[in-house]
Parts: sequence; C-alpha cells; structure tokens
Amino acid sequence: MDIVKLMKIDRRILFVFIFLSVLIPFFLKCNIPVGESPETEALFRYIDNLPEGSIILISTDYDMASRPELYPMAKAIIRHAFMKGHKIVSICLWPNGVGLAENSVTEVAAKLNEKRPEDKKLRHGKDYLITGYRAGVAIVIMSIGDSFSRTFGTCASITENIDGKKTTIPSISLDDHHRLPIMKNIKNYDSFKLTIPFAAGASVDAWIEFAGARYHQPVALGVTAVSAPRYYPFFPNQIVGLVGGLKGAAEYENLIKNPDWATKGMDAQSAAHILIILFIIIGNIAYFISIKKK
Repeated sequence: MDIVKLMKIDRRILFVFIFLSVLIPFFLKCNIPVGESPETEALFRYIDNLPEGSIILISTDYDMASRPELYPMAKAIIRHAFMKGHKIVSICLWPNGVGLAENSVTEVAAKLNEKRPEDKKLRHGKDYLITGYRAGVAIVIMSIGDSFSRTFGTCASITENIDGKKTTIPSISLDDHHRLPIMKNIKNYDSFKLTIPFAAGASVDAWIEFAGARYHQPVALGVTAVSAPRYYPFFPNQIVGLVGGLKGAAEYENLIKNPDWATKGMDAQSAAHILIILFIIIGNIAYFISIKKK
C-alpha cells in the first residue's frame, strides 16, 4: 500500500478509529500503568496512618460538569477511609452537588456492606454522616471552626442501601446523639483528623486559607486536572496531599488496589493518545515521502 495515499484518507475513518480506541478499553482490562505522584501517595499514606476511628470531613464543591474527574477520586478516597475503619462526614458547598455528595458516600458504603456481617455494616449516623448543602462557602468554612452542629443544624434526608433494601432516613437534628452517635465526638475542626474538599472552583482557596491556615486543620485537595498545577506549590507545607484529575483518581485506585472507572478512563485516554501519536507519525512520514517524490 502506498503510504502517501493515507494523506487523502477520509477523516471519518479516523474518527471511527478514535471512537474504538476510547470504547474498547472500557470492556477490556488493560490496566495501563499510571504510576503514583508524590502528592497522591502522600494523601494515601496520611489516611493509612491515621488512628482507627478517625473522622474525616469531605466537601463536595463540584457539579455534573466535573463529575468524570472528581467523583471517581471521591469514591476511592472514601473507600480507603472506610477500609481503614475511619468515619466520614460529608458536607456540600455547591447546590448542584447535593446528589453527588450523597451518592459518593452511600454507593461505597453499600458496596462494602455486601461483604460485611450485620454488626459491621456501615450505617448513616454511626459510621458516616451527610449534612447536605449550606450556602456561604467561606462563611461556612469559618463557622465550622466555631461549631459544626450550629453551622449545619440537621443532617440531610438520604436513602440508605443495606443488602439491596433501600431505606429513606429523614432529616435529623445534629444534636440528637441517640440517632446520630457519630455527632457525640464532633464539635469543630478539632474533631476532624483531615479535611478533603473535592472542588472544581475557587472554594479550594477558602479551605486552605481558613480551615488550614486559620484553624490549623490538615487539608488535602481533590481538584480537576486543569486546576491541579495551581495548587502543587502548596504541597507539602500547606496541604498534606493532592489528587489531580482523572489521572490522580486512577493513581489512588491503584494505591488501594481497586481499579474502577478512573482506571478505565485512563486506559481509554491513553489508548486514544497513542493512536493520535501514531496518526501524526504516519502523516509526517507520508508527507516527507510525497515531498521526495515531487
């Protein structure tokens, strides 16, 4: 076949190749190595070394537009925390992220509960707490330093999934320690061993400035790939770890030995990049050969 003829190939054929390169890795277990960045590994080690029963505060500060990058990393980190025996308190500072805040915790809890005996199952109010949305961002972050219960007042109404049985749990006052025993040990930032905002916007700065600098709370970040370079200089002095974009999520899945959607996404992305590089190489070879023939 004359390689020069490839220069005139119908672009729709190239689109088909790109489509297949993205689609096929989702059905095959490629597990292309992604390595681990120092920032991602530092967060993994930090959570791994926390005393069992530590309470971790997470904040969902993103919406559906950033879900492909931030949702997988949130699930991986929450899974790691539950596996180490830690507790999760989930808040939301973005109104469009309420459903994502609930799902990221309850989906992981439901999956882990499948293999746990009845007395070890993860339950809302005992092992995790979901408060829902509060407006204000910086004001909310500072208010937590004074009183967590006064800042949020009640937990959210959620649907808990235990062994395939869905139960709707109504909104409950955070001062009701009988139904929310996790709240017995939560007063302010001093009650949390770590805070992790999963953010697609400027709320990250407020977490570093107020939760970190003002209240001396250990802060780690989960951010989109386009935002990650802005926050690398904060590591390790002002943040204890950083997970950036889909690659960071895949790195964390690799660290906890639980490849999931981020790993599949990176496989698809890597396959597409490899194919594009091959197209560029072939195109350049064909171009120089055509020049030589002239």
